[in-house]
Amino acid sequence: MHNKVLDINNIPALRFEHNRAVLETDKHAGCNALEPALREPSKCSTMANWIAWVSPELRGRIFHYLLSSRRTRNYYYSISEAGYKRLYQTVLPYASPDILHLSTNDVITALATVLFAQAFHKAGRIDGATDFMTNIMLDIRPRMKRLSRANYVGNALLIKEATNPLDILLQESAPQALATVACSIRRAVNSVDERYCNQLGYMFNKARCSYVDMLLQITKTKNTFVCTNHTRFKYYEMDFGNGVPALVRPSFLVFENDFVIMPAHPDVGGFELAFTTVPEVAKHIDDSKYWQFC
Repeated sequence: MHNKVLDINNIPALRFEHNRAVLETDKHAGCNALEPALREPSKCSTMANWIAWVSPELRGRIFHYLLSSRRTRNYYYSISEAGYKRLYQTVLPYASPDILHLSTNDVITALATVLFAQAFHKAGRIDGATDFMTNIMLDIRPRMKRLSRANYVGNALLIKEATNPLDILLQESAPQALATVACSIRRAVNSVDERYCNQLGYMFNKARCSYVDMLLQITKTKNTFVCTNHTRFKYYEMDFGNGVPALVRPSFLVFENDFVIMPAHPDVGGFELAFTTVPEVAKHIDDSKYWQFC
């Protein structure tokens, strides 16, 4: 580790916006197609309406209790730079012609989707479903000009779903399956533009229960998981006087089936993958033949 001395006199002055009012938009803002559950916010469940009504403090205690009572554990895997290049080169030849670019997030999240779907199936946690849903956590700030200009630092996340047929995801050691999922994730991410964010923000402001209801649906649905990409964050450049971290991993993930892509230490390279799930699912993730592509 290397220590650095921070000269507070040379820190550039920056202004940050904390007021959620910057998110409020006109109801006539254009939009792309919204998720069906969000088109009519008045149809939120009774539980969602109640959780949205209670104070933030009580809401926090409720979620803390629900999360602390789970049987889930955290599981960590590593993919080297060479392993990721093999994975990318395995997927790329099977990508759809309409997809001009596949990102790191697309490819690694596709791998996680197949791992989760097959593990859920083998653990008997998919009850007659024909599709599997990947919930992609997205930051709306790069997609909304006014938030970027304002340096908004509040909660500015939304969840966009990508759904794939289980009969594709359950194929054994098939690069085509990875490519199909990676392309569906790329299409889902591309569909979230400024108009989509504007309309979604309006719906959430109109009926606060909409966001709570969406989160509850994710926690209740068995054939789904939530993924987040943290690779853009400069975790290994942070030095508060004791040197840069030797290892950064999330110690606590929110959803029962959660997945986070983290950057590995620069001296090692590659990526750290964090899964949160129950042991009977995790053992099938460990045994998956899809790791051979890494």
